[in-house]
Amino acid sequence: MKLRKLSIWFSVGVLLVLGANMLCVVLIKQAYSKMMTVQEHRRLSIQLSNELQQETEQLASLVRAYTTTGESRYLFYYYDILAVRQGKKSAPAKFNPVTYWDDVIAERMLHVIPEQVERHVLTDRMRALGFNAQELQTLTQVFAATEAMKQTEQIAFAATQGLYDPDKRVFVSEGTPRLDFASKLVYSQAYNRLKADLAHAVEGLNEQVSKRTQGEVEQATARLQRLIMVLLASMAVTICLVGLAFNTVRRQVLKPIERLKLSADRLSAGDYTSRTRLDSALDSTRDSEVDELAVLSETFDSMAQSIEADISRRQTVQLALEKARNQAENATKIKSMFLATMSHEIRTPMNAILGMAYLALKTDLNARQRDYISKVHNAAKMLMDIINNVLDFSKIEAGKLELEQNRFLVEEVVSNALALLQQRAYEKEVELLFEVDTPHLLDEGGALVGDALRLGQILINLLSNAIKFTHSGHVKLTLGIDAQDAESMTLRFAVSDTGIGMTAEQMEHLFQEFSQADGSTTRKYGGTGLGLVIAKRFVELMGGRIWVESKPDAGSHFIFTARFLRAQPGTATPASLSGVQNLRVLVVDDQPEARMVLVKMLHHLGVSQTPGAGIDSAENGQVALEMIAQAQQQNRPYHLLMLDWVMPNMDGEQVLRSLHAQSPDNQPLPVIVSAYDTDVMHDTVSRLNAHLFLSKPVLPEALRHLLKGLSEHAPLSPSYELSAQSEAVTLPGQWPDCLPQLRILLRECNVEAADLWQAHKPAFANLLPVQTVHRISVALDNFDFDIALALLPEVETLRP
Repeated sequence: MKLRKLSIWFSVGVLLVLGANMLCVVLIKQAYSKMMTVQEHRRLSIQLSNELQQETEQLASLVRAYTTTGESRYLFYYYDILAVRQGKKSAPAKFNPVTYWDDVIAERMLHVIPEQVERHVLTDRMRALGFNAQELQTLTQVFAATEAMKQTEQIAFAATQGLYDPDKRVFVSEGTPRLDFASKLVYSQAYNRLKADLAHAVEGLNEQVSKRTQGEVEQATARLQRLIMVLLASMAVTICLVGLAFNTVRRQVLKPIERLKLSADRLSAGDYTSRTRLDSALDSTRDSEVDELAVLSETFDSMAQSIEADISRRQTVQLALEKARNQAENATKIKSMFLATMSHEIRTPMNAILGMAYLALKTDLNARQRDYISKVHNAAKMLMDIINNVLDFSKIEAGKLELEQNRFLVEEVVSNALALLQQRAYEKEVELLFEVDTPHLLDEGGALVGDALRLGQILINLLSNAIKFTHSGHVKLTLGIDAQDAESMTLRFAVSDTGIGMTAEQMEHLFQEFSQADGSTTRKYGGTGLGLVIAKRFVELMGGRIWVESKPDAGSHFIFTARFLRAQPGTATPASLSGVQNLRVLVVDDQPEARMVLVKMLHHLGVSQTPGAGIDSAENGQVALEMIAQAQQQNRPYHLLMLDWVMPNMDGEQVLRSLHAQSPDNQPLPVIVSAYDTDVMHDTVSRLNAHLFLSKPVLPEALRHLLKGLSEHAPLSPSYELSAQSEAVTLPGQWPDCLPQLRILLRECNVEAADLWQAHKPAFANLLPVQTVHRISVALDNFDFDIALALLPEVETLRP
């Protein structure tokens, strides 16, 4: 049977049973109302009969009272009772036949008959209460007996009033009252017999009324009892039907659902061999359940069978996949071993090619030869970069790359990265800038624990990309703090450029392996597309994230965060220098970003922190000369002039010549800020009485070194010569500051590492064993950068 059909039959049965019960309840209510009505009629009928009997006794009492006393009020009461019974007068207000006339006779109540009030004849009242013909016939007999007594009573009334002659037995108009005769008459045996006849007639009426009304009550009660029994029977049938329905629902609905639930539980527990019909005994229940659940059970079993088959196939495929994975892992291991072996085999001749090409470029060559060798050198460097990227990516892919945890200064890592890319930016005529948002990161305030080498690699990658895709303008690296607590610090780096920018579609594929912005980018600018992927993996290993914001032809902004532990505080040098608070400085540069960065860095180092001091800026040489002249007139001359060498209209040389031609009094001390650090420029500025230089990008350490030297040799004077880019003397027991940069150059197989080693070889000779220094020199002479890198000390030994 279908569930719909079963539910319809069940609903019809429930409705029929409920309807029958409701009908029984309605009939019982009607029978109960009928019984209450019959009982009320019985009460009223008996009450009316009792009233009649009471009035009969009261009339006889009034007759005897009148004939005995002769008081006329008894006679009035007598006739009023008869008038009320016959409907000739209205019943008194608050009339109670049982007590009213006794209270009136006893003079406890004043007898008043109301006028124009509804009157009721006794016969009509009895008909209204349902008296039958026999009872009405008996009432006629009561009236006849009353009339017979009334004739005797009339004679007694007349004798009492002197209107009846007992001797002659006739009524007279005037005579002597005969109370004795009247009293004797109403107490006579004849009057008593009439009174007894009346009493029997009234009693007969009472018995008839009582019998009739009792029969009606018993009939109504019997009907009510029958209906109650019918209701009980209906309820019993209802209970049976409910039990039958529940048994049917339990057998055809609930039990199948329970079997489905048990099977579902077994399936959820992983037992996919479970079925709702496990044997023929369960199959025999097919006819005892609703069709929908039967179909659902079959579908459930079919689904379980399909899942079991699918899992079986999946297990087979899983075994095959595991076998393939093992083979792939073995292949990956073989690939890693192959890459490790081939890297050494390829890097060794590549180092020789780079070294020989570098040495050849140092010799006297004609234009064609230099062009050929330069192309070989550049191609070798590009190939070495590709090899390094592929090796790094292979390590990351194999999960074998682990970050070192060494102490470093974030300022030095940034400075080394910018120094490595300084020449490339100079060749493209792109200004390289460095901005620090938080001065606490300068010097020892930025002492952290982490992998400085990988951090530098990320910065070099992002900066080199920015320089590659920027044809004019600037590339700026911004350093700040994203979050910090007592134990760690999350740095925020931003590399911004004014290059070609990117579209939203290009940015979607930016961090995918072997992918650049699009195919045209690869064809035009070259590269493997692994640099940003490696940088992204490094950033994630450092607990940060990297993202890009860019628009076409509006430049790009690469931002990443990295979390590092705080290092134990060492001998910290405060970022703010002493002796420079009162300086007045004028910064001259045609690039707004360059001016802003230099002004902010001067503020971070404590310049112009007192009232009266200040840092001003000018966008060209002419404005600078006007500001210098105005400051001299106001007797607030500038102490220091930070002068860009290359500017449109009026360059740095023209500004110096103008100042040199003026009076030397109150002239600011010039500091040449330029990326063009050539011998010709040095000779020119020396003749113009300028001896201080800062290379772009201006780094905090170089600017700090310059300001510290000026503050220690105050007052400021052109006679003091100092190069901010000169190397610092290495103290005994302190590693040279170039060690991190040298390790980066060696890791990238950059031939410039040999020059850097030769420049600082005496400093390393004071700290390393003679044999180690000799082996490093031999390795660099043979361009074996891997051996030289292995012999150098780790970066954590950079500072004690």
